[in-house]
Amino acid sequence: MQPHFSYYLGVDAGYAHHVAVLCDATGTPVSEWTVDATVEGVMTLVDHVAAQVDGAVHTVAVGIEQPHDPVVELFQCRDAVVYTANPKALERFRASFQAAPCKDDRRDAWQLAEAVRLGLPALREVTQPRALVQEIRWVNRQVLADQQECQRLGNRLRTAVHTVAPGLLSLCPAADEPWFWALLAQGATPEAAQAVSQATIAQLLQTFRIRRHSVETVWTTYHTAWVPVAGGVYAGIRYQIAALIEQLQACDRVLQAGRRQLTTLLDQWHTELRQETPEHPTVVEILWSSPGTGERTLPTLIGEGWALLEAAQLPLLRTYSGQAPVTIASGNSKRVEMRRACNPWLRQALHHISSVFWQHDPRARALYQAHRAQGQRHSRALRTVGDRWLAMICAMIRTKTVYDPAKRQGLGIAKAA
Repeated sequence: MQPHFSYYLGVDAGYAHHVAVLCDATGTPVSEWTVDATVEGVMTLVDHVAAQVDGAVHTVAVGIEQPHDPVVELFQCRDAVVYTANPKALERFRASFQAAPCKDDRRDAWQLAEAVRLGLPALREVTQPRALVQEIRWVNRQVLADQQECQRLGNRLRTAVHTVAPGLLSLCPAADEPWFWALLAQGATPEAAQAVSQATIAQLLQTFRIRRHSVETVWTTYHTAWVPVAGGVYAGIRYQIAALIEQLQACDRVLQAGRRQLTTLLDQWHTELRQETPEHPTVVEILWSSPGTGERTLPTLIGEGWALLEAAQLPLLRTYSGQAPVTIASGNSKRVEMRRACNPWLRQALHHISSVFWQHDPRARALYQAHRAQGQRHSRALRTVGDRWLAMICAMIRTKTVYDPAKRQGLGIAKAA
């Protein structure tokens, strides 16, 4: 953090309006403004601050809770330095001013300015990554959200099918495959199933290239899986299944389009990096060379942690991804807990990477088995593997080398700090 600024601005951003308090170097409030939460309102705030500091906006340090806000963008365009902090840390900082739980927008803005002035360790400077990284981040978040939505709809479809035809789930236990949706679309009642011929089933399996089930197996199961239920249940479930199938097919189309867009963006990003450093492996190539990194996890690593990965900042990566545990000690008591204040997308990606990495890397396998032998749970052992994976990746980025399994044979496991 830069040590000295002439002014400190705290902005309490809201949905309807923003409250800002400007303090001088001694912490004395100089001015305060309340503007609408619109582009015009934020631009007016920036103009007011610029007029107050005689146009030297670069001497102003801005504090705000939400890093993804138009306030951040507009102040950075005027060369101001913007800092953000976790709301929980700011709440504890607020409690150090007074014991009474007094809280309002003006007070929050002033305390944000004070937090920046005092240089709290919980604050971090907001930096805007390159445009392509920004695009990868937001497209990947939408893809992950679409994937979760498909899973929710698939679970609901599975429950509906289990109500009237539990035997059909032997063909697709999770009810999450397009060919199974097409089969159910043929009819979701015993009468409709009887009208479906083997030729129709054969055409369906051929269209979706399903070879693990024979035509006779699917046709027989489709005809005999239905169970007797009370009157009206078939009609209600038929409507529910039809609605869920329509939603699933639309969601799957959006999901597949998003994944294709991510592939295109990753290719563009790799090409751009290759042109900048043609003599060494790029960070993308280094990440891709490691077991566990694939088409589903690489966009998250780039979109959520590119700045830290490029700089190989291991301590920040360990905490930001949730791999480093939290130690709570007081007197004779001590306990270690999972870190929950972290980036959820990055933690999920590290979980999937660790699940594959320990099965293919001999040192990671020995580490996982050692922690499991100590009685730790599967998820806890995976976080330890993910912690060591980050240390390995940072070392590979610093030395500009790709993953080499021969170098991992017969070496001891260094304990991460």
